[in-house]
Amino acid sequence: MWLEDCILSGNETTAPGGAIATTGGGRVDMEVRGSLLAGNRAEQGGAVYVGSGSGTITIDGSELTDNVATSLGGGLASLVDDGVITVSDSTLSGNRARDGGGLFISERAERTELTMSDTVVSDNVASQQGGGLYLGASDSRFSLSGLQVEGNIAGDGGGVHLMGEDGTTAMLSIEETTIRGNQASRSGGGVQVLAKGLAGSVQLAGGSIDGNQAADAAFVLDLGVSLDSAGVDWGEGKRDNAPADLATATVTWDDLGAGESVACDAAGVCVR
Repeated sequence: MWLEDCILSGNETTAPGGAIATTGGGRVDMEVRGSLLAGNRAEQGGAVYVGSGSGTITIDGSELTDNVATSLGGGLASLVDDGVITVSDSTLSGNRARDGGGLFISERAERTELTMSDTVVSDNVASQQGGGLYLGASDSRFSLSGLQVEGNIAGDGGGVHLMGEDGTTAMLSIEETTIRGNQASRSGGGVQVLAKGLAGSVQLAGGSIDGNQAADAAFVLDLGVSLDSAGVDWGEGKRDNAPADLATATVTWDDLGAGESVACDAAGVCVR
């Protein structure tokens, strides 16, 4: 499926996929380039829904704005196995869902590879988890580079929420990305990693995590997942995270500074 220089707006369905839907299994290869998907509504995937099967999804130079899903993925929802998902030079903004306000990847979708670059993820809302991005992990790899993740709201994981399947693995890399001004009413104002038996690692390089708010911390790391962070600006003064910068099973730090290196093992023991 190829979509280029198109406008899909104001569509509504009680089924998945307000503007675009693929279902029924098999291989799916989808490209959306230079297009606007706005004001659509569905049960899952307010703008785009990719159901069972395998394949590639490419979103390039496009805007997914003000779409609504009553359950999963306000902007985009993916449930494909062996999926290769690329989002570049795009905007996910003002979308709403129960989980994954901007984007939702199911933890039941095995071996997902997601690459997001130079993309704005802003002002999305999830009533439960993943205001900006919900990353379900089942032997999956996620790479976020040059993103602006700002002003998103959720119960858990205001900016980014990573959820794992028991007995599987995940790798999350966040490079030169701004995670700012996101809110969670419960846990992880900027980022929440909720392992649930997942074995994984998170790497942070450059960028900033500042001005985020939650009941616990801006970045919350569950047992079973390690963290390696270098060159991140954690904010201070008016840009400080509230009430803390980082929380694991053993530490809560509220005084991380600009460029400070942090390493945490899978037991939540951290050094700086």
